[in-house]
Formats: sequence, C-alpha cells, structure tokens
Amino acid sequence: MEPSAAAATSSRKKRRNSSPAAHGEAKRFKAEREDEGATATTAACALPSRLPRVSVPLDRLQQPITLNELTELLHFAALGRTGGVSQPSWCRLHHQKNVKGVNVVIVEDLSQSHFYRHYLTLRHLRTNYSSRVTFTPSPDNVASEIFSSEVPKSDSLSQLHKENSELPKALKYHPVITKFGTQRRGLTAYLLTQEEMVGSHYPVKGLPGFEEFASTESVDSVTDSSPLYGLDCEMAKLKALLPRDAVLVGHSLNSDLKALKLIHRLVIDTSLLYRKEFGQRFKLKILAEMILRFADILQTLGRSVAFSGKRSDVALDLSNQQWHNSDKEMLASFRRQTKCPFLSVLQFSSFSDHLKPCVLQRQQQQNQRVCANLRDMCAVFAGPFPAAFTAKEVKRLFRCCGPVRKIKMLNTAVRVHAEVEFKLLEGARLALKTLNGYSLQGQSIKVHRPVNESLLDLDLTLDALASDPLNASHLYAVKLKPSVAECAGSSAKVNGRTLDSQRPGATSSKITNGLHPAKASDDLSEETLRETFGPFGAVEIVVLPAKPGKRATHAYIKFGSSEGRRAALSSSEHLRTEGYVICPSLTPPHLPSWVALTTTSVVAEGDDEESTHTSSQDQEVEPMMGKLDRRLGKLFRFLPDDTLSVVVLLGCNSANGPLPGLCFMEVKSGSRGEK
Repeated sequence: MEPSAAAATSSRKKRRNSSPAAHGEAKRFKAEREDEGATATTAACALPSRLPRVSVPLDRLQQPITLNELTELLHFAALGRTGGVSQPSWCRLHHQKNVKGVNVVIVEDLSQSHFYRHYLTLRHLRTNYSSRVTFTPSPDNVASEIFSSEVPKSDSLSQLHKENSELPKALKYHPVITKFGTQRRGLTAYLLTQEEMVGSHYPVKGLPGFEEFASTESVDSVTDSSPLYGLDCEMAKLKALLPRDAVLVGHSLNSDLKALKLIHRLVIDTSLLYRKEFGQRFKLKILAEMILRFADILQTLGRSVAFSGKRSDVALDLSNQQWHNSDKEMLASFRRQTKCPFLSVLQFSSFSDHLKPCVLQRQQQQNQRVCANLRDMCAVFAGPFPAAFTAKEVKRLFRCCGPVRKIKMLNTAVRVHAEVEFKLLEGARLALKTLNGYSLQGQSIKVHRPVNESLLDLDLTLDALASDPLNASHLYAVKLKPSVAECAGSSAKVNGRTLDSQRPGATSSKITNGLHPAKASDDLSEETLRETFGPFGAVEIVVLPAKPGKRATHAYIKFGSSEGRRAALSSSEHLRTEGYVICPSLTPPHLPSWVALTTTSVVAEGDDEESTHTSSQDQEVEPMMGKLDRRLGKLFRFLPDDTLSVVVLLGCNSANGPLPGLCFMEVKSGSRGEK
C-alpha cells in the first residue's frame, strides 16, 4: 500500500475509533429507518410512481431568472421533448410526460422583500412550494409575453403539428414558401436585389431625386453572419454607427430611409417578403399575429388556454380571456369551472391597487428595512474582550462558525465589545451555540443577539426557516479546530443549556493574546463529510462554499430525505466530540441573488413621522397578505393533481435599481398533500 493511502486509512480508523458512540447512534437511526421502510414498502407500491417534480441546482438558486428563462420552463412543461423542446437551461422538470396542466399566477407590485417581511403570514407560499428563485423584474406585460412567446422551432414540433392538424391551404401557397421553399436559409437569401429596390421606390444611388441623400459605405459582399440591424426613422446617427457589412431589416424600409435621407444597399424588407395573393402588403400588426406562438401551438394541439384578471392588453384571443373587477371575483369564477384549462394565467392586482400611491418609494423603503432586518438576524454582540483585542482577532475567532461579513469594534464602554455580522443566518446561530461562554485569557465572553423591534419574533422566524421546504433535508456544518473546541466545550452554559464539560485528557496549548494557534485541524472535504454523515441517511449533495485557493470553512449537506437530517441533529452532541457543530440550514439558497440586487443603504433613522407612517402601512398590509395567501391556497387546492403551479411576485424597477421579485414552483400531487 502506498504511503498516502496508508495514511488515509489510518486517519479514517482514527476517526472511527475516536467516537464509537456517534457511529453507534447513527447506525441505530439507520436500522430504525430501514425497518420503517420495509414496513412501508407494500403501501408505497400502491402510490403513483414517477411523479413529476421541479428541481433547481444550487448554483442556479443563487442566480436570478428572467422572464425568458421562466418561459423556457413553461414551454418544456407543456410540450416536452416530444414537442422538440429541451429541458430549461436553469432547472429540471422530472417526468414531464406526466404533467397534466400548467397554472401561472402573476401578483403585481409585490417583491421578494414583501415575502420575507411577511414570511410567517404567507404560510401557503412558504410551505407548499419546494422551489423558489429570485425573479428579475420585466418591463413587459408578463401574461402577454407568456402567451406570445416564441417556441424554438424543431422537426419534432413540426411533426406534432402535422399529426394534430392540417396546415391551412393558404399556407401551402404562401408567397414566402412559393419563392424560398420550406428549408431554412441564411439572411443573404432574403436581401433585395438592385432591381427590386428600384421597383419598390427605395432610394438608390444615381437615381434622380436622391442626389442629396447620404450613402453608407457598404461592401460588395455580405455573408449570413453579417450583423443584422432593425431600423426606425428616429435613428438619426445611423450612418456613423453601421459596420460596412451591416444588413438593415424592417417593414417598408423605403419610407424610413427616405425620411433619414439615407442610401443603403443591403436591405431585407418584411413587407415585400410577406404579401397577399395579388401583391398587396400586409400591415406589420397583421404579420405579427400570423407568427405561431406558444398559445397558438397549444390550441393547435387541442389544449385549452385561458387568461383571467383585470382587462389588459394580452396577446390572446378575446374568447380565451375573462376580465374581472376583483381578485375575489376572479378566483370564484375560476373555481366554478368544471375543467381547468391546460394553460391558465391568473393575474392578481388588488394588492397593486392598494399600493398605487407612491408605490415605488414605499417599496424601496420596505426593501431597505427588510435588508436591515436580515443583517440584524445575522449579527451578534460579543464581549468583553481583552483591552488590546483587534477586529482581526475577533474575526479570526468567530469565522469558525461561518463566513463573517463585518466586524465593528465597540470601544465606548468600559470594556471592549464587538458587533459581529455574519454572511449567513447559520453563522450567528452557531456563534450563540458555540462561543457563548468561550474562555479567553481566563474569563468568559458572552455572545447574544441584538435587541430591537425587528427581532421580537426571531425564534418563530428561525423555526419556520428551518422547516421551510427549501431547507427541509439540508444541514449546515462546521468543523471546529481542536483548540477552539476545547475552550468552547468548557463553557458553563449556552443560551441556558449546559454543554459538555472539558474532555478528559485534553492538553492546553500555547496561547497568543488569548487565542489558541489555528493548527491541527482536518480541512472539510466531501469525502470526510460523506463518511461522517452517511450513516444517518443517504447524502445526495455536499456543498463546500469557498473562494478559489481558499479552504472551505463550512458545508451544506443535503440528505435524500428529512429523516437523515433529523437523525444527524439528534446526534449533534456525539458529532461535537469529533469537532463537528451542526444546525438546520436556515438561509434560503436564493437569498444571495436577492441581496446582490438590492441597495445596501439603510432607511434614515430619527424621522418619527416616517416611522409611524411605515408602521401604520405595515399594519394595513399584513391582513391583505394573509388574504392573498389564503386565496392562493384555495387556488392551489383546486388545481388537478400533476399540474405545474407557478406563482410570480413580479417585483418592479425603480430609479435606485430593481426591486427583485420571486418565483415559486411546485407540481401539485395528491400523494404529497398540502401542508
């Protein structure tokens, strides 16, 4: 055996022997679960198999999605690979063939900050949707864009159309088909010839009437890869901007070029490509309606589509739209249907009507308050420290619990204290659990939460986050250095709970300015984590966040089920003897993408009138959020099983930057049931 392999084997044996009780406890939980699983096997066979579900990779949960990416999911859910549509680029819809319908709810003028400001109130949204991702606000009409979105062309989709409906006879003799055929061709095939430009009254160099027109420096040859530019008559500086091989495309471009007094030889004119039987030109609006869109494809396949909401300009046939005066009326009408449309889009707007006055200003202020509250939840106060203690030394001590965002030394008191702000909620929780009572130069430091109004319900919020579907099977873990574990283990109490006493036989190490040397600790690795936590249940994913070239200081462990996490948490004291400190995952994976898009400024303090108004508005909004959540719950229960349910809080754009929205996704299944 090679030396490295022997060392690794020796290390593993040492870890197993160091805490047999921990592994014994893990095996006991695993045996109990296997017995329960064997008992439930017969019953499980009766349940539907291959249930459709949505999953989002961790790296994509930490990035916002756009409207185009949302439509990718809707296209795949409705058409699948049979329709020639690929899996979305940012998520996975498993067992798409078993999806029976798609329902999208659009909630106007609500942002991600509204969700976390009223997190405890929005029980349905936070408990019944297992996927949640930040949504980038869109300036477009979202409902209209969903129905009119263009589905990627494919041979499979063409075949699907052919099997389900005959092409209109007029299409067989369409002038574009007649002239250019059905095969895909490059842009050079559609360029106007010199004769066609003259015949269509384009400005052409050398012809009378165009002597004062400026001419672009067009090259003689152009390729299918040449840049393509849309044109309108407001582009006054066009000549200076265009490359020499640029191709202009538009509808009746001769009028635009005459208005600009410009001559350009490389042109594609859609009004000349698409013409009626006797050569008359179509209006651009009519051409746009003739392009096959998402809703058209579904209807061609015999699948119903519908929009419900206030009257708005939606790109859908009026016969498929239902307009209502209120959300309550809309929901009641939708639930009276005997059969749900295959694709339904419902637009909730009552909340928007309530917030219309100064909506952007109020939302910006709320966004700042929620971010400030989040920072409070990630912060702890600690001390007293030795007189010469520095911010660097405080950070060195507290980073064992997780990444530290900021240290603020508080030297105004008689003794030295510090405010420690972590990047993650788990960091603050483990600091309270691990470092409260930490022995430093012969005295204990105290670690406690800030005390302010925003944290009055913190315990309820943290419990809800721990049981959030996004975190239900996730565990947060750090591995303490032996020196830190020794001092932390000797503390008398942590939050009123007695900890393990100092381990027998532990030897004291040299202390520099109160801190033990940061040595002799196994780095976190996927191999050791899987080996340590595998006995509690199947470990699906181990995530070790770390900057390039840096070692990971914490880890996220995703079990195959919540039972694995429960078993590990029940053995937390035994795991501590191996240096591991754990807690349930609390920080929603998508939160960094929201914080990154959000301004870091804090609402100005001292304006009592503004604070009173804000508090009054929050009291008005709270019952409305509860009513919205109950209505969404009623809608969700009404949907047939195996329906993809998507709820989008649109967010909005402001002068100070975007206020990100939030997108919830879940495939409803009767076997899972609603919580």
